[in-house]
Amino acid sequence: MDRLNNVYSARFARRGRLILRHLAGWPARMVAARQAMRQLAGMSDHELRDIGLFRQDLRDATALPLDADPTRLLAKRTEERRRAQSRAAGLGGANGPGEPKAGGPRLSHRQPVAAE
Repeated sequence: MDRLNNVYSARFARRGRLILRHLAGWPARMVAARQAMRQLAGMSDHELRDIGLFRQDLRDATALPLDADPTRLLAKRTEERRRAQSRAAGLGGANGPGEPKAGGPRLSHRQPVAAE
């Protein structure tokens, strides 16, 4: 029974250290995220579009709660736009990236067989 208590105590202590480490690192993560937001806010609309963002995305990210990471929201929006552009360009078909859309032309790398 003592061994079982020791196992649970060790797990609890390990989990407690992880939580404390996470909480202790939170201010540094928040400062880094806000610094990134300041850099993005200093970019022109053209520069933001080049990286897949709009000014409204920055406004939305700054409206998040303090404990939320705004860079995750921005990365998610950029990825969503890239996927939408790929689908619109026909690059993201049902068979994955680089495959044609269903019903589209299929390109074969095989040489045609000569009829005999």
